[in-house]
Amino acid sequence: MANLESLPVSKGGPDFKQKLKRSSMNNSFLDMGDEGDVLSKSDVVLSFTLEIMIVEVQGLKSVAPNRIVYCTMEVDGGEKLQTDQAEASRPQWGTQGDFTTTHPLPSVKVKLFTESTGVLALEDKELGRVVLNPTTNGPKQAEFHRMVVPKSSQDTDLKIKLAVRMDKPPNMKHSGHLYALGQRVWKRWKKRYFVLVQVSQYTFAMCSYREKKAEPQELMQLEGYTVDYCDPQPGLQGGRVFFNAVKEGDLVMFACDDEQDRVLWVQAMYRATGQSYKPVPPTQNKTANCRGGNQKSASPISLDPSQRQGVEELISAAPCRFDHAALFTILQKHTLQHRMNDSFSCLGWFSPGQVFVLDEYCARYGVRGCHRHLSYLKDLMDYSESNALVDPTLLHYSYAFCASHVHGNRPDGMGTVTVEEKEQFDAIRSRLMTLLENQITHFRYCFPFGRPDGALKATLSLQERRCLEKAARINYSQLTEFAQIKAFTLKWQMTRQVAALHYRLRRRHDENNAHGPYARAVYTPRCKTDQS
Repeated sequence: MANLESLPVSKGGPDFKQKLKRSSMNNSFLDMGDEGDVLSKSDVVLSFTLEIMIVEVQGLKSVAPNRIVYCTMEVDGGEKLQTDQAEASRPQWGTQGDFTTTHPLPSVKVKLFTESTGVLALEDKELGRVVLNPTTNGPKQAEFHRMVVPKSSQDTDLKIKLAVRMDKPPNMKHSGHLYALGQRVWKRWKKRYFVLVQVSQYTFAMCSYREKKAEPQELMQLEGYTVDYCDPQPGLQGGRVFFNAVKEGDLVMFACDDEQDRVLWVQAMYRATGQSYKPVPPTQNKTANCRGGNQKSASPISLDPSQRQGVEELISAAPCRFDHAALFTILQKHTLQHRMNDSFSCLGWFSPGQVFVLDEYCARYGVRGCHRHLSYLKDLMDYSESNALVDPTLLHYSYAFCASHVHGNRPDGMGTVTVEEKEQFDAIRSRLMTLLENQITHFRYCFPFGRPDGALKATLSLQERRCLEKAARINYSQLTEFAQIKAFTLKWQMTRQVAALHYRLRRRHDENNAHGPYARAVYTPRCKTDQS
C-alpha cells in the first residue's frame, strides 16, 4: 500500500474540484457560502488625494523678461488647474493644486505656457512640459525636474521645481515595485507595481496595477497563504532579495532590490494572512543573490536531524494502522475549540481553510460523512449547553445529513449507516430535542436581542410537532401560573381598597351624627323633673 502522506494534497485535476463542489451538501455543507467570498477586481477600490506644489522655473531664456508665463497641472487627463501669472524674469509661484484619483499610479502633467501676443493666436504657446508618475512612497519635498521642450526651443536646460504629495488611503497597507512569479497569477517573472489592500475586516488582497488604471491587473487573495523569507532562486534575473507566499497547490515568488523593503513587505503580508508562524529575517550573509550557490533554507520546515527523529517516524508510518475516524474526531474538536475562542464572530462556523483541511482528511483516509457530522453535532451541542452562541443552522444541517443516512432517504439514493452511528444518532437526537426545548422555552435568554439573525426561526424549523407541543404546553402553564398570581394579587388589592373605602364612609357617618342638631336628644339621657 502506497504511503498517502507522500502524495501531494489536492493535486487532482478538474474532476476532483467538481467532486468537492457537488458533494458540498453531503460532506462539506460548511463551505456553502465560500464561493461568494472570491474577490473580483471591482471589489478593490482605492481613493487617493494628491497635492501638487509648483515653486519655480529655471533656465527660461527663449522668452522676453517682461512676458507673462504661467503653469497648468492636471491628473489623469481630468480637470486642469492654473497658477497665477508671473513675469518671465521671475517665474516663481508657490501655488498648490489639490486633486483626487482612484489610480495607484496616476499620471501628473505640468505644462509651462506664455501668453501669445499675435492677433490670430487662439492658444497660448507651450514652452515645456513634465510628466510624473507619483506613488505614496515617493519624496514629499520639492525637487527639480527637467522639462521636455519643443524641438525649435532654445531652452535646452529648462527645469521646474515642484512637489507631489500622494496620501495613502486607510485600506492601503503597503505598496511598491516587486518582481513576481506565480502558478495562478503573475505567470511571467517581471517587475510590477503591487499594492496590499484591505478589502474588508479580515480580507486582504495582493494587487498589481498598471499606469493610469483604477482596477488591478491581477490580484491574489491572501487568505490561507503563508509568507516567509527564502533564498535567491537560480534562473530568475532581477531582484536581489527574495520571499514567497505558499498555499496548498500554489507558490508565488517575490523579489525586490532592498533588504529593508523586503522586511517591510513580509511584515505587512504576515499581518494580513494571520498565520501562526512569524517569519524571522535571515542573517545578512544569506541575503545576497549568489547564483548557483549552495545555501541552507531559512524555512521552519527544514529541521535539524536531531529534531526530525519523531517526525520521520510519523511520516514513514503506514496510514492503515491508525484509527482515522477517532483521529478525525480529535482533529475536528480541537479545530472547533480554536475557532470558538471568538464565538461572537464565528458562531460555530469553520473558516474556509479549516474546511479544506477537514475535507482533505476525510477524502484521504476514508472518514465517513455521517461520522463526521455526528461528531460535529455533538461538539456543537456541548458549546450550546454551556451557553455559547452557536448558529442553529449548523445544527439543522448536521442533523438533517445524519437523519437522511439513518432513515435511508438520501437525495442521491446512496446512504449507509453503521450500528454504532445509529446508536450515536439516537442518543444525540434525544439530547438535541432536550436542548431545543430548553432554547425555545427560554428563547429570550438563548437568543438575546434576536441574535444570531434568524436563529429562533431556524430553531423552530428544526423542532418536531411533539416537541413543539411540549414546549408550548410548558410556556402555557408558565403563563397561566403567572396570570393566576396576577389575578389573585389584583383581587386582593381591590378587596383591600373596598374595605378601606367602607371604613372611611362609616367613620364619616359617625362623625356627622355626633355633631348634628339631634345629637343632644339622641345621646343625652332625660332627668326625672323633665319627666314630670
